[in-house]
Amino acid sequence: MDSNGENIYPNTNDIVKLIASNNSDRFSSEASKIMHNKFYIFDEKIVITGSANLSHTDLSGYNSNSILVIDSKEAAKIYQNEFEQMYSGKFHNDKSPIPQINPPKNMEIYFSPQDRIYEKALIPIIKNAKSYIYIPIFVLSEKQIVQELINAKKRGVDVRIIIDALNAAAKYSKVKELRGGNILVKTENFAGKMHSKTMIVDDKYLIIGSMNFSNSGANKNDENIVILQNSQAAVFYKKYFLYQWSKIPNRWLNSNPSAEGKYSLGSCSDGIDNDYDGKIDLDDDACKARH
Repeated sequence: MDSNGENIYPNTNDIVKLIASNNSDRFSSEASKIMHNKFYIFDEKIVITGSANLSHTDLSGYNSNSILVIDSKEAAKIYQNEFEQMYSGKFHNDKSPIPQINPPKNMEIYFSPQDRIYEKALIPIIKNAKSYIYIPIFVLSEKQIVQELINAKKRGVDVRIIIDALNAAAKYSKVKELRGGNILVKTENFAGKMHSKTMIVDDKYLIIGSMNFSNSGANKNDENIVILQNSQAAVFYKKYFLYQWSKIPNRWLNSNPSAEGKYSLGSCSDGIDNDYDGKIDLDDDACKARH
């Protein structure tokens, strides 16, 4: 909820009615920030986390997301401690860091804004990349990350990014700087969102979570990311990234299709306002031109 008690997504009201035991950051000291997590804990032993909201567009296959299922009592305990803080009314900078007691093998779990995720986790991995860094992402606007990716490219690392069309054209977009640093950036051209917040590195690391690579993601919002040091998982996701990469025409390496319009496949007939301008399908000017 926002500070006025309104939900951004109307269907959230249905869940609030169904589940009486709920809380939000509405009354926290920093209600302008976002509780942006998407994780679930089952029976103190299973955690599901990633980038997908509990929504039709995210869970139907319409948007592109990444989800991780962790079968681990140790991971469940770490996530439950974070959950209990928020459920008790402590959000954003009011929270305390969660001690990582007995984390699962080859797994690191981080929460923002307490854990300084860029400095402690992402930047060291980028700095040490040797072969490739592949990123399917909704928003990539953090200056430190952009510069380290450009530095990696200069070292000879294969850096590729698939970014959401709406955010590629936003005022805070760093797509121009990334392309200027000779990084291959493809803007997705399909209806729905590239909603993942993922990084794959050197057939070694797979990073998945709720956090966009932005200043707000690491320093303001409630977020979580998991860093897996797992070759099988990294290679699995690399193959899917390259599949998506192959489906996006090379013309979108140098320009950006609009999120709703004739160049974004299916966006003029899906019944969804892909560019958030209040107009859907043929009511949108970009779709009228196609018609």
